Amino acid sequence: MKRSTSPGLTILLSPRPKQRWKRRALARGARAERLPTVGAFAEGSTIRDQFFPDYRADGATVGVRARWQLFSGGRVSAKITESDSAVRAADARVRAARSAVDEQTISVFQGVRSAMLVETAAASQALAAAQARDSVRHEVRVGMKPQLDLLDAERRQLRPPSARPGRKVIAS
Repeated sequence: MKRSTSPGLTILLSPRPKQRWKRRALARGARAERLPTVGAFAEGSTIRDQFFPDYRADGATVGVRARWQLFSGGRVSAKITESDSAVRAADARVRAARSAVDEQTISVFQGVRSAMLVETAAASQALAAAQARDSVRHEVRVGMKPQLDLLDAERRQLRPPSARPGRKVIAS
């Protein structure tokens, strides 16, 4: 399932390419220690003696060196395991950060949705209380109910200022 996120969030959550490349390169380097190494070299030297003015020794060496370590006592395996676990741990941290952002996004959305529903319910309750009061007022006027019922209906319509319609609920 493809996630749809804002570009800023994508940049924030994406692992840094250089660090990811570095971790993977370290893992490849640890694996490469099992393989043989071959190197070419060239050396040049010249020697002059200050006590014997005509003594001179010039030398040049060109060669190839090869090395293959057949037994390392678990050192190479431990390096490979360590580098692989570092890569997995970094990937797990990225996944954990992404999950935390998802969780916070869902939580904020639920808070906003709850606040909207509370506001809608408060408006509906105020409308119902006003209609009930008007209905009781008409019944009192024609003599079907006593005056005390009208006072009860007006008391039910009164609410704290925070629950009155037109007020925004900031947090729930």
